[in-house]
Amino acid sequence: MAQSSSDIASPALKQFMARKPLGPLTDGELRRLNQLQPQVRDKIVTLRAALNARGLDFFLGSTMRSPSEQAEKLKQGRSALKTPWWHGSGRASDLYMFGPDGTLDMKARNKDTYRAMHAEAEALGFRVLGFKELKSGSKTFSDPYHVELREGLAKEVAYERYRTGTDRSADGKVYA
Repeated sequence: MAQSSSDIASPALKQFMARKPLGPLTDGELRRLNQLQPQVRDKIVTLRAALNARGLDFFLGSTMRSPSEQAEKLKQGRSALKTPWWHGSGRASDLYMFGPDGTLDMKARNKDTYRAMHAEAEALGFRVLGFKELKSGSKTFSDPYHVELREGLAKEVAYERYRTGTDRSADGKVYA
C-alpha cells in the first residue's frame, strides 16, 4: 500500500499544513518570532492582532537568515541582496497571508489581503517591499511578503550591531 504525503511528512510540515487562519501560532512560528529583536517581535504581534481584528491572518515565515541561506535565496532569484542585512539582524520577517478561503497564499495572488497587511505594517513603522519589481541578476521578482523595521539605522550598522551582540534576539541569543 502506497503512503500518502501526509504519512511521510515531517512533524513541522504537518504543523504548517494544519495551521488555520486566526488560530494559534505553530511551534516553528513561535521559535522564529523569538529570533527577532524584541521591538520587532512586539510589532509583529501587534500587526497580527490588527489584522486578526479585520478577520485576516498571516503565517510567519523566514525571520533570521544566515549568509548561506541568503546566498541560496539569491541563487533562486528570490532576493536581490548578497548580504542578509535586515533578516540577518533580527529586523525582518516574511509574512504569508491566508486568503479569504482560509488557504495560505504563498504566491500573493490575493493582492487585497497583502495590501491590507502592507498598510497595517507601514502604520507600525515597518518598511514593506510590496509589489514593486525587483531584480536579481537577470531575474525579476516581487517580495510582497517582506517587512523590515529599520528604526533609522543603516543596513550595515544594524547588521554589525547584531553580529557583535550589541543587539540581541528576543530570546537573548545571537543567530550569527
